[in-house]
Amino acid sequence: MNGLHNGIQLLGATFVPLEKNTPSARMQEIAQELDARKIVSLTAREDLADAWDLATITPAFMAMADDFVPAEPDPDSLSEILFTTGTTGKSKGVMVSYTNQVNIALAGIETTNIQPDNVWLIPTPMNHAAGLRKVHIAMAVGSTSCLLEGFRPKCLVDYDRTAFVCADGNTRITLDENLRTRPFDTRLFASGQAMIPVLEPDQVILEVKFDDFLPGHLAQALSDIPKTPLAISKFAMCLNLI
Repeated sequence: MNGLHNGIQLLGATFVPLEKNTPSARMQEIAQELDARKIVSLTAREDLADAWDLATITPAFMAMADDFVPAEPDPDSLSEILFTTGTTGKSKGVMVSYTNQVNIALAGIETTNIQPDNVWLIPTPMNHAAGLRKVHIAMAVGSTSCLLEGFRPKCLVDYDRTAFVCADGNTRITLDENLRTRPFDTRLFASGQAMIPVLEPDQVILEVKFDDFLPGHLAQALSDIPKTPLAISKFAMCLNLI
């Protein structure tokens, strides 16, 4: 997707990325609204018969002579249009110029302090500003971007927590019991869904967090508790059962 993005801009065209699961009718509606020349998909889709798919056209492009001269767009011309998710209504296109892109990247470099030898893992899709801007920032400083297809939920994790706080050392102590899990599905809050117990009935997960120091009276109290140190997350414990 990043190569497609760069190629479109080198042509002097406007990049309009969409979520890969966008219904074909909505894609065609947007294309018609923007008077788009072509819809490009990552793979062939039966519901987008007239679209170009990268798997088919890439070999032909790679075989072409390397005499391409990139466009030199006006800094204030339209670089991309990012469509909102439409949470509160129909999604709307946000127009971004090349000047906007550069200024956002410069601001991102200053706030993140990213360095040329950094590697940035980016799970956010390229149709989302959070993903696209990170790529621009990394390119501007010469660092490496590692693009993922996104994070896919694997399991649901649930437990009962009792929490305590102490101002000394900003200490936070939590007791998590009845840890349970099940494979992920979209019915997050549906009742009657069977959960798999992860811990024995008498087991509790104790976590202690503090900033500068652990108060002595708490350290003494914690030392007297029978416990087994673990370097593993609740998510990992649940995932091992799925």
